[in-house]
Amino acid sequence: SLGGDQEAFELTNALEDQNIDTTGLIRFEEKRTCVKTRVVAHKQQVARVDLEESTELNQTESEQLLGVFRAKLGMADAVVVSDYAKGTLTASVLENVIQDSRNAGKPVLVDPKGRDYTKYRGATILTPNKHEAAVACKLDERSPECVVQAGEILLKELGLTNVLITEG
Repeated sequence: SLGGDQEAFELTNALEDQNIDTTGLIRFEEKRTCVKTRVVAHKQQVARVDLEESTELNQTESEQLLGVFRAKLGMADAVVVSDYAKGTLTASVLENVIQDSRNAGKPVLVDPKGRDYTKYRGATILTPNKHEAAVACKLDERSPECVVQAGEILLKELGLTNVLITEG
């Protein structure tokens, strides 16, 4: 989703210039498009400035997003959910995305965010890193058994088919 600002216009144009389909992009006029500005000196990034907001979608916005998702779902081989905790992927939106995808026979791959992973229940695979998994499962990430324990907890409690916990 995009905001109703100049950055949304520029992003859409840049994608279209590369012949990338933008019909799935949704503009919410009252929101701001996330912008990440990197400061580079001597070919090395020294800082990043992020302009973003993290307000959840309201019911009307959620329904609009799900309408676009459902219209595009038939064209997909899989559904990739990358949660940045910016308010777009609410628990309700995720529940609908995962259920609709499963009903359509599409695997759902989730890169999670936050401490509460219950909103990803039913996904095909969850891909947290070790730190994220430890936090979500309330484990000590320094423990040599952390990855195995977190994997077992996530598989059992979320009804997942697979968990891939990365070390980085």
